Amino acid sequence: MNDEPATGQVLLQMDDVEVGCFHDPHRVVLRHVHWRVSEGDFWIVAGFQGSGRTDFLLTAAGLLPARAGRIQWFGQPAPQTESARLTLRRRLGLVFEDGRLLSELTVFENLALPLAYHGIGSDAEIARAVANMLDATELRPWAHRRSTALPRAWQRRAGLARALMLQPRLLLVDCPLQGLDRRHAGWWLAALEALHAGRFPGLQHPLTLVVTAEDPAPWRSPGRTVAWLEQQQLKQEPNP
Repeated sequence: MNDEPATGQVLLQMDDVEVGCFHDPHRVVLRHVHWRVSEGDFWIVAGFQGSGRTDFLLTAAGLLPARAGRIQWFGQPAPQTESARLTLRRRLGLVFEDGRLLSELTVFENLALPLAYHGIGSDAEIARAVANMLDATELRPWAHRRSTALPRAWQRRAGLARALMLQPRLLLVDCPLQGLDRRHAGWWLAALEALHAGRFPGLQHPLTLVVTAEDPAPWRSPGRTVAWLEQQQLKQEPNP
């Protein structure tokens, strides 16, 4: 996969990787994955239920160890020190389908947490950054509600907002359109297009994106690459 030479820095590379199942450590969901994500890419990784979309994304994010093979992030192998792990977490963002917010915190506190944890900015600077992101994601009306009070669609959007707080270079998004109505789905399509183009409010640079989907049709656009998870393989569609 990725036979053409990359024009940007390679941000994520898998060499002969075997992906396991998060819920069943004895199960293999993908074999012999060779994949490269270069700076500026927009990947859509499609697959039906049970194809391993989430397991693949967790492995790509370094949260689920590969059963075999080698993965490199930003030209480096899996981080072995806490300092290296923190650096990777700042450069790579992951948005879960269910948002994965901390239920005991408000939306505002969930967004502030990454900055506070990494020691980025004063309290006032963090508050301004959170306010800007709340506006960019239309979450301000929910800012002081606990995450459990949010409808599912807004929890997912809050998960995106939190992932963007650290200004990552690579963003992995798990099935953002799943179960959404037309209004919310349209917002996600426009937001990720803006993120990729560097036009999203509150973000200081264009993002490299990997998005999973059951149906890639809404995401198809010139310059984007589609791959399928099927028969335990990652298969890239030919570029038009």
